[in-house]
Amino acid sequence: MTLDGRREPDIEKILETGEAALLLQRKAFRFDILGTEVDLGHVFIFQSHATFPGGAEHVAALRNGQGAGRKVSVRASDDLPFVLYAPERLGTRTAVITGWGIDGYPEHEKLENLRRFQREAQRRLPGAEKKRH
Repeated sequence: MTLDGRREPDIEKILETGEAALLLQRKAFRFDILGTEVDLGHVFIFQSHATFPGGAEHVAALRNGQGAGRKVSVRASDDLPFVLYAPERLGTRTAVITGWGIDGYPEHEKLENLRRFQREAQRRLPGAEKKRH
């Protein structure tokens, strides 16, 4: 994301503490996989353990009035994969984290770690009620 320079206490706190859950939305998500364009429509991209490299430096720049235009990167703690899903297709069901299941397309090396975390924590992924139009 790119900072606009405005000071927002919630954002500053997240950047300073260095870890948060993150929910991104794409209204028209398309990508190419093995030469075929796949259109998933409105999707959520979720990371329950997001970190922000250089977060403290970004906060310091905001406080000094020099935050506008700074690019903030997001990473997953422990290199966990991000979860991609279409909440409208879930209805009231709980999302179950699975791999691509596509021959010739490797799964993320930490996929099983993420699945185990979800089972142990009994976390529900954000549903369609969080959808922005």
